[in-house]
Amino acid sequence: MSNRKAPRQANIELLRVISMLAVIAMHFLGVGGVMTSSTGVWFVVASTFYSFAIAATSCYVLIGGYFLATSKFRTGRIFRLLLEFFTYTFGIYLLFGLAVFLKNGDNIFSLHEFLTFYLFPIVHEENWFVTCYILMLLLAPFYNILLQNLTKKQHLLLIVLTVFLFSVIPTVIWHAAGQFLQSGGYSFVWFSVLYFVAAYFRLYGVPEHLKSWVIGLVYFSASVVTAALVNHEFLYPSVLTDEKNGFYYFFNYNFLTVFIASVAMFLLFHRVTIRSAKTGRLINRIASYSFAVFLIHTHPSITGALWKGIVHTERYVDSPLMLVGLLVIPPAIYALCIVVEQLRLGVSKPVLNSERLNAKFAEWDEDSGFNEVA
Repeated sequence: MSNRKAPRQANIELLRVISMLAVIAMHFLGVGGVMTSSTGVWFVVASTFYSFAIAATSCYVLIGGYFLATSKFRTGRIFRLLLEFFTYTFGIYLLFGLAVFLKNGDNIFSLHEFLTFYLFPIVHEENWFVTCYILMLLLAPFYNILLQNLTKKQHLLLIVLTVFLFSVIPTVIWHAAGQFLQSGGYSFVWFSVLYFVAAYFRLYGVPEHLKSWVIGLVYFSASVVTAALVNHEFLYPSVLTDEKNGFYYFFNYNFLTVFIASVAMFLLFHRVTIRSAKTGRLINRIASYSFAVFLIHTHPSITGALWKGIVHTERYVDSPLMLVGLLVIPPAIYALCIVVEQLRLGVSKPVLNSERLNAKFAEWDEDSGFNEVA
């Protein structure tokens, strides 16, 4: 059995980078409070940008499903991801607590917090994305067995059915979230639907007659509809959802227009051609840091200090500085996180490059039986 990794596709990796930059921008607007604190035209500007960027999160999942659909099961991949996750989750907590103690003598360490969050971070609600992504990695071999035993028509029918159940119905019926187990797209159920969609394009390709300009128009139109619904709810609160800040309902990842925009955005980059091998290698290298960027800037100990203490998001509320922030802050955070990840990789190198450990992973992969089908 060959354990060589399939070559990265620079066009898809470019989407990975852009998606993570968009996620940072959304956190700047949402978690940082820039959008929710803005009024009038500046809320419209912020929410419109958010409406066009919201597709990025699902795109990241689509990228994962696209490559996993035809890749071999590798225990080492899951180990490296978990090692990265736990290193940042627990490591940042320790460093942040130490910094606070050295600065003013306050002890922020909590046994309860350690036991309930940092010892088992993967099951905590705040880490929903990582939890769902790891579950997708673990169940991918079983999904592949299923999908490779379906005909093309059956696979398409599976997509139509799951999209109808977990996107169309919750979009039309406001209170269907609980009954349909999709939690606004913040769930493994929705990740599974996206996996089926991505796997279809991986196995059967994108129809050649589908022009790029048509795909772009679909993405633009779906995003505009999302923005229109959000701003309608903001201007006329409680008309649609009967909830405070009800406009966030239209930012659910499984909301139909968001789903359509996500698939269109993915297909657009699928058509992109990176002709320069040097540029492709650079894109692939930058993209390889994307998961670390997510883990670092969303860490609970980092979030408050980042947006309120360093970026000072209040400066960008109802101000043209918002546009500057959207252009400058995401790439700056991405670059800083790359530096941190380089340091982590340097420390973790002995473990990651252990021939004995990697040989054991290869043995487990061989014995698992997954790769006989997947």
